[in-house]
Amino acid sequence: MDEKITDQLEFWGLNGLSTARISGCPVVDYLDDCDSACYPTKPSKYEALTCGSKKGAQFLGDARGATLNNIKALRVKIPKLPIFIPELQHGSKYLVNNTKLDWVAVKIDEVVSKHDLKVAADIRKRIGIDSKTKVLLLGYGSDRFLENLWTNRKKIFPQIASLKADLYTAIDYSVFLVHPHLERVLNVKRSLVTFDILQRLGVPVVPHIYWSGEKDMKRWAFWLNQNSGVNLVSMYLGWIRKSEWVKIFSELKCLNKSLERKINYLISGPGNLTEIKPLKEILGNVILTDAECALNAAHHKLSQNKLKVTYYPFKENLDYHTELVKAA
Repeated sequence: MDEKITDQLEFWGLNGLSTARISGCPVVDYLDDCDSACYPTKPSKYEALTCGSKKGAQFLGDARGATLNNIKALRVKIPKLPIFIPELQHGSKYLVNNTKLDWVAVKIDEVVSKHDLKVAADIRKRIGIDSKTKVLLLGYGSDRFLENLWTNRKKIFPQIASLKADLYTAIDYSVFLVHPHLERVLNVKRSLVTFDILQRLGVPVVPHIYWSGEKDMKRWAFWLNQNSGVNLVSMYLGWIRKSEWVKIFSELKCLNKSLERKINYLISGPGNLTEIKPLKEILGNVILTDAECALNAAHHKLSQNKLKVTYYPFKENLDYHTELVKAA
């Protein structure tokens, strides 16, 4: 038996059999053979979107179904990006003082309040950066916050577009194996719906790719092959355990092999050579974003080697991370 299927069977236990799926599973065409998790595999603190539920059917309708193929990418000019973009938080002015910044990355929950979804009047003033600095707005945040964005998307997304960031990513809805597979399939699609909403609001936006297994990767590859105007995609690869990287690299190879052309990857999270080097070898043109640059600057040290900085801590960390990506 395939080693990957064996791992999934061990994880899902008795649920790891295709014969255990409910009759009429609405997303059966999008599942690996060993995935039969029509219900949660572990207890959950919220109402899960099970395959036979009324709520699951409603979410499917809201997401325009499970297929990716009913969303078409418009041709949008993507600005040229540096190989490393530091991620900043609200009130970072004291950190970046005396540092020339061409680009910074900002998570969406830094400029949209988590509770009442109030959108900042000026993204650059809120972060504390020069008016000429270009901004990459990352669609990352807590699950509760992102669900709130989805519920209020018709009202909030036009306001997010009005922030006039120089580049946006689609929203990063979480994909968890312990949840019913309907949630995973839906969250992949809901992210693409947010990409569609933003592109139709006239802002430069890239789709956000995440997955669980090679079948998801092949779905993405098919969509990208059908939408040749997309030459940049984003991914979040933070909080991945060391033992998981082999699987991640294998699935990225599957994506790259299935594509009919080379594309560029905007990846958040990886911060050392053992992660960055294989990513560049597999994918080719990789652009990285990371919050560690600012975090270490705040503690007056450089990454990994923990040396103290000597002059301008943010600039030294920015130079360090840029050279790290070049060296990989």
